Amino acid sequence: MTDPQQPSARDEQRLYEAITLAMYIHRDQRRRYTGEPYWKHLAEVAALTRLGTEETDALITAWLHDAVEDSSLEPGMLCAQFGEQVRSGVMWLTCPASQEDEPRDQRTARAVKQLRQAPGWVQTIKCADLASNLASIADHDLAFARRYVPECRALYESLGQASPPVRMLAAKELVAAEAKCFPVETNPRGTPA
Repeated sequence: MTDPQQPSARDEQRLYEAITLAMYIHRDQRRRYTGEPYWKHLAEVAALTRLGTEETDALITAWLHDAVEDSSLEPGMLCAQFGEQVRSGVMWLTCPASQEDEPRDQRTARAVKQLRQAPGWVQTIKCADLASNLASIADHDLAFARRYVPECRALYESLGQASPPVRMLAAKELVAAEAKCFPVETNPRGTPA
């Protein structure tokens, strides 16, 4: 019997292949405000996900969570290379297709509905993604953050089956971003007005 804490050689190989694919797919992509390679976000999401689960399929999905949304990669390819669970996880995390002129609030509502139905391990990955995205958004673009952070709050509220440690990290980043976006007004004594 293998140690449940130690991934098999096959699992390690699958994870390596997923990391390689993710880095290839996102090779020319940069984070909007920092200019960092996008793969650093994927690595952070995978590392945060690992705080809630060591399951190889979850870690693979964390690395590939934006693969379909940000490239021409077909979901069937994910299934062929990594299995149905990874394909399914990525699709749960892929924003539902929207009309070009669809308002953001409607798109967010559809994503909330979709994620509320997702398995707990998928919700854990989304919490990790939220934590990574929220960490500094208000520092870089306050105007955008004031629209984005309430959307994240709605998404977060739909993730009740996520792993508690990862959900708590998302909550911490969400509360910090909300405080930066919507500071409580204080009177001259420094107490809430």
